[in-house]
Amino acid sequence: MGPVEPGHGYLFETNGISNALSSLFGPELSFASTMVNYGEKIAIIKYSFGGTSLYPGAGYGDWNPDQMQRNHYDNALSTINNAYEIEDINGDGRLDKLIPHGIIWMQGESDAEYSQESADSYLENLKNLMALLRAALRNESLPVVIGKINDSYMTLDGKPTQPFIEIVHSAQKEFTDMDKCASYVTEIESYEFSDDVWHYDTDGFIRMGIAFAKAVKELESECLGIH
Repeated sequence: MGPVEPGHGYLFETNGISNALSSLFGPELSFASTMVNYGEKIAIIKYSFGGTSLYPGAGYGDWNPDQMQRNHYDNALSTINNAYEIEDINGDGRLDKLIPHGIIWMQGESDAEYSQESADSYLENLKNLMALLRAALRNESLPVVIGKINDSYMTLDGKPTQPFIEIVHSAQKEFTDMDKCASYVTEIESYEFSDDVWHYDTDGFIRMGIAFAKAVKELESECLGIH
């Protein structure tokens, strides 16, 4: 496996032949590094789009699988299918086999911002989406790691960016409490935000990835039989 470095993401460009990499990154870098330190050989299938919601009409597009138009759930499935079509992941000339080990989910701010109804619907929407993603990856016991969303309170008037965040917090916790193969990562509440008032700073993303890796490892034994 080659070195992990910033790549696809905001400012990434391609003409189908050559790629211009982004210097930005998410928690996947420290997540991958930590998993390698655990002795894992991993590949990451990442689909991400900023400001999405589970509730239809909230945020910058939603994950509602029941609508007619293409949505982020459809895009995620395409990303997963594209990943499975690559037979030599690390380019060493030998065939590789992808074996899913978990889903990491860091989302919910748009649902907590949009309306009471969007927040109230979060639990059922989350349960439905995780069931569909587990089915797509063909393992109903696949570990799911949920990152607890946070509010920076960095608006000009000091008001919350997400007025319904407590409802989403309760939904995230209830989901992980009911599902023995799900974990709620709450320590990320203490991380610092960047100037955009929505995203964590560099140190926060690094620590987030490490926390996610620890949560996945703790679920592997019970849910995947890996010791």
